[in-house]
Amino acid sequence: MPDMQPDNKKALYNDRFNLLNGKGLFDFRKLASISVNLLKSNFWPIFQACALIILVVFAFAMVISGIYPIEQLTAMPAEQQGILDIAMILIVAPLSAGLSLMGVNIARGNRIKTSDVFRYLSWVLPLALAQLLVTILVQIGLTVLILPGLYLFVATTFTLPLIADKKLGVLQAIITSCKAVNQFILSFIVLFVIFLVLFLLSIFTFGLAFLVIMPLYFVVTGMLYTTLFDTTENHQVNESAGQESTFDA
Repeated sequence: MPDMQPDNKKALYNDRFNLLNGKGLFDFRKLASISVNLLKSNFWPIFQACALIILVVFAFAMVISGIYPIEQLTAMPAEQQGILDIAMILIVAPLSAGLSLMGVNIARGNRIKTSDVFRYLSWVLPLALAQLLVTILVQIGLTVLILPGLYLFVATTFTLPLIADKKLGVLQAIITSCKAVNQFILSFIVLFVIFLVLFLLSIFTFGLAFLVIMPLYFVVTGMLYTTLFDTTENHQVNESAGQESTFDA
C-alpha cells in the first residue's frame, strides 16, 4: 500500500492537534472518526499482524501445556512461574512494539506491511526489560491499593513505542510516557474503559470481534502517540525519507 499523498499527510498531521482541547480532554468523536477511516485503509496488514501475535501466544501456551500438566502448572513454584513469565515477555515485547509502531505509522500516513510486526526483534532486550519492569510495577501497585496499579497500567502505555521509535532508555521511556499521559489522564481512563468494554463484548462473538477491536486499539493509540510526541521537526524528518515535502506548523 503506497504512502499517503503529501496534501493528505498534511491534513492528517494538522488534524492530530484538533484531538486535544484546553481542558485536558480528547475529542473522542474526532479521534474515533479519524482512527476508523485510517483503519479501513490499512486493515489487512495490521489485522494479519494482530492475528500473528495471537497465534504466537497460543502456540507458546500449547507448548507449555504440553510440557507441564495442568495440575503441575497450578502448583508451580513462584520461581518457575516467573521464568515462564519472562519467556513470554521475551517473545511478546518486541512483537507488541512492532504492532504499536504499525499503528503509529498508520497515524503518520506511512506505508505498513504485515512483516513490520517483526521489525524490532533485535531490540528484544531493552523492550523485554521495559515490559518486565512495567509488569512488576503494575503488580506491586495492584497489590498495594489496586488504583496505583491501574494507573501505572494506563500511564505506561507508550513505553515500548518510545523505546522503539525515539530510542529512549527504559527508565526514560517509562517516565516520558507517564508525564504525557498525566496531562490527559481522565481521557485515557475513559479510553481504556471503552476498549475494556469492547474487548469484553467481543466474547459474545466468539472472539471474532477481537480481531477488529485490537487493530483499532493500536490505530487509536498510534494517533494519540503522534499527537503527543511527534514534533514538526520529527514529522519533516519522516517525510524526507520518502518525499521532498515539508509542512508548516
